[in-house]
Amino acid sequence: MGGREYVLAMLIIVIMFHSSLNVKALIPPTSTLTEFSLPTPYSNPLGIATDLDDNVWFTENFGNKLARLDVRNDFLTEWNVPTAGAEPENIFVKMFPYETIYEFDIQAYFTESAKDKIARFDYSTNNFTEWDLPPLSNPGEITVDNNNVIWFTESGRDSIGRLDPSTNQLTEWILPGATSTPGSPNLKPWGIYLQAVETPNYENQFV
Repeated sequence: MGGREYVLAMLIIVIMFHSSLNVKALIPPTSTLTEFSLPTPYSNPLGIATDLDDNVWFTENFGNKLARLDVRNDFLTEWNVPTAGAEPENIFVKMFPYETIYEFDIQAYFTESAKDKIARFDYSTNNFTEWDLPPLSNPGEITVDNNNVIWFTESGRDSIGRLDPSTNQLTEWILPGATSTPGSPNLKPWGIYLQAVETPNYENQFV
């Protein structure tokens, strides 16, 4: 094709179902469920993620907080989201090398659906950064690529958003069949999955 080589990446997800499958048999008999009570009443934990140390991060949608559970000692830490009434929802956690190869900085990215914002929390500094989106965006799911660029859905505007924190540049793509009235969506996109495919000369990303 014009002397150029193309690489086709195909991700095939196969879900197999059989009526005779005994789901209970797949659960080890020694499995136990551990529950943790949260200090904030009616906090409504919503989005959840884990870091490379298996610590649990989650949002408290009604409590307007970000939280982290240290699995080594069951110690829970909560942080108030700077914007009141933000209703934090989905979360993505990423770890970065910090000073030495044995230390990592943790950053948690999450959506603030009620206030049309994207937020980032830096665990090493305890600082929040928030970016405003267009009104009635209602951001849904969120993810971060290898270049630390943030990708997310805008369920209130039927769009996909891309935010580069290094430049604060926001790019949006309106989906086919999208609403012409922000806040009254036709599609309500929510989940998002990002896959990078490297070619000899550049990297393609499929959202």
